[in-house]
Parts: sequence; C-alpha cells; structure tokens
Amino acid sequence: MPDTPVPSPSVFLAQDLRSVLPIGIPLGWQPQTSATHKSFAVRRGGRNCYLDEEGQQLWAAAWRGPTRKELIDVMAALWQKDRDRVAIDLDRFLAGCLLAQLGGDWREDWDRIALLRILPRAFVLDSDKQSRFRLVSADGRWEVWLGGVEYAVWSFCDGTADLGAAVREVAKATGLQVDLLKRRSHSLLVAAVRIKAVFLDQPAPREVPD
Repeated sequence: MPDTPVPSPSVFLAQDLRSVLPIGIPLGWQPQTSATHKSFAVRRGGRNCYLDEEGQQLWAAAWRGPTRKELIDVMAALWQKDRDRVAIDLDRFLAGCLLAQLGGDWREDWDRIALLRILPRAFVLDSDKQSRFRLVSADGRWEVWLGGVEYAVWSFCDGTADLGAAVREVAKATGLQVDLLKRRSHSLLVAAVRIKAVFLDQPAPREVPD
C-alpha cells in the first residue's frame, strides 16, 4: 500500500469518525495478460476480486480512512474526472462490498459493520499502570493506546469471528454493556484501519466489475 498521511494516532479513539474503509486482503498485481492490461487482486470473502489500475487506486486510498467527500475529491483530482463520475465509481465499490462507508454514528453504522471480520496484523507491545495497552502496527510505524474496553474487543478479534460476535463474547465475559462495546468498536475499527493494523473481510461478497 502507498504511504498516505493520516491524523495523529492520539485522536483515533477520541470520537466516532466518518470514514470509507477498504474490505479485503491485498494480493498485489497479477501477471499481465496483455501489454495494456494488468489486475490487482483483493481476496475478499474467500474469493479473489480483480481491479484495474483506477480500481486499485480507489481501494488503496481508503486505507487512510477518508470521508466520502474527501475520497471523491482525491480521486477526482488524481483521475482528472468529474466528481459525479467518481461518485458513481465509489458507489459501485460500496455496493460490491469492496469498501464500507461509516457515517460517524455507531448506531447507524452497526448493521453495516457487525458482519465484518477483523484480521489482526498488529500486536500489543506493552501496557501501563492506567490499564492502557499499546497497539503497534506490523511495520512498527504507527501505534494507538487502547483502553480496557477497546483491548477487550481487540482480544476477541482473531480473524474468524465477526465484529458482532466479538462484542457479544466480550459482553458475556466481562459484563460490559453491549451499547458501550459497539460504540468503542466503531472507533477502534477506524483507528485500526488508519494505522494499517488490520485487514477487514466479510462473507457473501457480490461481484464488482473491473
């Protein structure tokens, strides 16, 4: 993934954030079948989805967790296309489950993210006396301090259970309120994507044309 600027990690868990997030695991560019064609493979829901160059750019740009408007503005400038045309391309990726759009309110977003599986690609390095846990990205470039609630959710995200199941298990194990866990999970989801600490996946994908 190309490096893209992101806000300071210290703000990631401070609020629920609007965001567009990438779904799937990048497998990289596939061998060209002709002199003018190449495909970028994204593994999603157990199946490969092949993107053209613009598709890869759109999908990769979502790694920094921009809002819908920010993402459209960036892609319109990059592709030198009308914003309405870019919005159509973005909607195609959202409908095809290659991107997930978060509106900023966990109550409105929950049904959209509850079936997402969080595949960890980061680790908790240490903790402090205030029961905070330092989540460090796989490349060591980014970190987020998790509170006890976020850490509990992270601990149940093993790549097999979806986010809704993780929240239910944490509630059962700790007695914490489900609504609290859902709200904190919403922020954790955005933070983890922005520091490239997770891949997101979901079942039953629909096909997205190149």
